[in-house]
Amino acid sequence: MTRIQKIITLWGLVLAGFLAHNMADLLPIFWAVDVAVEHAEEAPVGMMAFMAIITYTLPAVGIATTMYGRGRGAALVNLILAAVMALFNVLHDGGELIMAFNPVQVFVLPFVLCFSILLAVESFKWYKEMGAE
Repeated sequence: MTRIQKIITLWGLVLAGFLAHNMADLLPIFWAVDVAVEHAEEAPVGMMAFMAIITYTLPAVGIATTMYGRGRGAALVNLILAAVMALFNVLHDGGELIMAFNPVQVFVLPFVLCFSILLAVESFKWYKEMGAE
């Protein structure tokens, strides 16, 4: 498997992990358990936009950059996106697994974190390779 294929696959695994994370939060609905945020007056639009950017836009741009970008600039953009993703997942996992522990997320979030760290490592290797050319 080429480095480009690995990076695209890892972006896809991170994206799928976010979908599984969301689905795990919604599973109680099947048992008629309320999953709504308590004491919420209205939906926090800014937070929802931020989460959409992190969970979809960042991986989509990362995949597109890796598929169609060539040269060290594309590798650098991908590396920055991958580093942001890894940092976000470190912080997010800490918040979700320590402060608001949900045992279902134990089977999702650590994998997303590992995939995002591997993504950052592979992206760094790609960036270094592009500098050597």
